[in-house]
Amino acid sequence: MITKSLNFFQTAERVSSSDPSDSFVFQRSLLAYIFASNQIKGKVLEIGTGSGYGIQNISKNASHFVTIDKNPIDKSLFSTRTNCSFIRMKVPPFKGIQSNSFDYIICFQVLEHIKNDKLFIQEIERVLKPNGFLILTTPNKKMSLSRNPWHIREYTYQELTKLMSNELQIIETLGVFGNKIISSYYEKNKESVNKYRKFDIFKLEHRLLVLIEGHF
Repeated sequence: MITKSLNFFQTAERVSSSDPSDSFVFQRSLLAYIFASNQIKGKVLEIGTGSGYGIQNISKNASHFVTIDKNPIDKSLFSTRTNCSFIRMKVPPFKGIQSNSFDYIICFQVLEHIKNDKLFIQEIERVLKPNGFLILTTPNKKMSLSRNPWHIREYTYQELTKLMSNELQIIETLGVFGNKIISSYYEKNKESVNKYRKFDIFKLEHRLLVLIEGHF
């Protein structure tokens, strides 16, 4: 199998498209869907329906678009999409999904929420067709400003490559980078976080339990 790798308060971590404070993260998330919409074809599986960006941006280019999430979704998202279907389930495993079923799998900002990440990748490999593609995004651990309580873990490039190596062949790794304004915004946030982090002498940030409802 082949993978293309790119470097929500409710019952899961969600990004708002209308909240100005979420604009940077939203635009970064949307970029992945725009990228994928120009790549995919055939039968597509989306892991993590979220707010329905995949239905809105990618399903139109698929012969059949299947999207799965642990939470129920707004059925109106399907009102104009006759080629879409939704499955509510927690993963892994991908219960009821046949092996060698999908030409493409998209998985955006989900891997970091998965406790059994090895089984998760194995299941992706199982349901992909022999020449299928995975397009996946997950935070770059080196760029995270602080511990995200929704995330079980984050990955460096080397850690992600190691996780994938037994099941999937990585053929392209990309990253999302901002312009000077975004870079300046990031550096100011980093400076602010580090200013207060020095008071965390017991490293409590890294001892906090992951929010249970954050698990996918």
